[in-house]
Amino acid sequence: MTTLLSLGHLGGVLAVELRRTPIVYDFRFYSLLLIGVLNTLLGLQSALVTRRLAEGERDAAAVATRAMIGLLLGTPGRSRFLPMARL
Repeated sequence: MTTLLSLGHLGGVLAVELRRTPIVYDFRFYSLLLIGVLNTLLGLQSALVTRRLAEGERDAAAVATRAMIGLLLGTPGRSRFLPMARL
């Protein structure tokens, strides 16, 4: 659900910005894109780790906790917020 909502956010931001002539790459546009990308990645990570979490894997709980805290705070927290190789 979070991933779909954040993809909708990204689509809306891009649709508004692409209508402008010329496209202005400023802090507002950058921050809105960054929020959308981070929310999409963290939502995707939490969705992918749910099966491992349901099976009781110990490291899955840590990954899911980091992703949920990142979503709540709006930041990744650590530089390794999306360890795709471990999913």
